[in-house]
Parts: sequence; structure tokens; C-alpha cells
Amino acid sequence: MIKQTKKSGRPTIYAVTASWRTIDYSVPMNIAHDIIPIIEKDSESIWRLGGALGGDFISTEFMLRRCGNVRKRLEIYLPVSLERYCEHYHKRASEGEINVDQVDMLTEQLKYIKRMFPGVIRDKTKFKEVTTKSYLARNTTIIEGDRFNRNADVLFAYIVNDSHGVLDVIKKAKRLEVRIVQRSFTIPETQDNQSHRFLPDFLNQYNIENDPSYFNYSN
Repeated sequence: MIKQTKKSGRPTIYAVTASWRTIDYSVPMNIAHDIIPIIEKDSESIWRLGGALGGDFISTEFMLRRCGNVRKRLEIYLPVSLERYCEHYHKRASEGEINVDQVDMLTEQLKYIKRMFPGVIRDKTKFKEVTTKSYLARNTTIIEGDRFNRNADVLFAYIVNDSHGVLDVIKKAKRLEVRIVQRSFTIPETQDNQSHRFLPDFLNQYNIENDPSYFNYSN
């Protein structure tokens, strides 16, 4: 766990960015070991995420399960409105670009947060469509915050196979001298290495007090 630092008595803001298209068990295990201790021990820490598949979904789920004050401590920035964002993912699933199970996991999570924790979803943007431009603008906001906020203090970056999106966030964090904790992975791009195939079981089994090797991933 990294040393927690607070500036002028202000809460530390942690941003998280992670690849989504291809992941295996090593990615959520690293995320868990990095962020869960901070979530639980620093009750004032603020977590800024991007509301995407894979690593973002995992980090958000840990916040929902471990954080005592979600409305105060979690910020999720979307490139467009939540409604358009969900429509975009369902369209991508119908085109065969992503799995329907992945879409259901993510959209149900985000809609639950919108309903139960007003203000956590930050989806008021000038963009009407999910495009590379709107995604890059979202990445900037994760680091810089919106007009209600300030720059992140620490960025946790989980990059698989040189993901361009994660590299973009890292570049923006470096420009603002944000502290970066980077984990890099090389993972084969196969049908088995998709988050919906193992994340529910992983999240239900994970215990930060135990060695991750206790998991039985063969079931």
C-alpha cells in the first residue's frame, strides 16, 4: 500500500484508470491489493473513476462493498449522459463488439449508483455521442476534476497490452505532476480473458486478509 498523504488537511483524491478489453485474474487482484486498504483505512479518501468495463467496474464494485460513504467518496465521470452511455454499450453488444453479459453488469451497476447515490455519476457534458473525443475529454476530467473539484493527487493505472486509453490518462497525469502507481500486464487476447467470465466469482470470494492464491479459479 502506498503512503497516504494529505495536502493542507484536504482529503486525498485517488484516480483509477484500467484496461477493459482483455484482463485476467492478475488485474483485479492487483487492483484489490492496491485500493482496498486505502478505501478502508482512509475514511476521507475520494475516488475518481471512469465508469467503464473491466478495471473501472472492479474498482467501483470495491467502493460499493467497502466504502462507508459512497456519496461523499466516489465520483464517476462519463463521456456522455448515462442514458446515452448505456445505449452506446447496448449498440456495441448488438454489433458483436462486446458481450451482452459485460454490458448488463456495467449498466446495472451505473443505474444502481444513479438511483441510490445521487451526485456520484457525473454525466453532464457537452458531448452527445460516445466517440474518441468524448472519451479523451472524460480522461482529462478524471485527472483534473470538474468545476466542483481539483486535480487528483494519485493515479492508479492498470495497463494491459499498451492500452491507448490508459496511456492517455497517464500522460495527462504526468503533465500535472500527479503521483502515478502503474501496473503493467501482458495478457493474451482470448475469449476466456473477458471480465464477465470471472468477475462475479472473484468479487464474492475476495478477502484482502488472505493470500490471493487461495482462490480456486478452475471451477
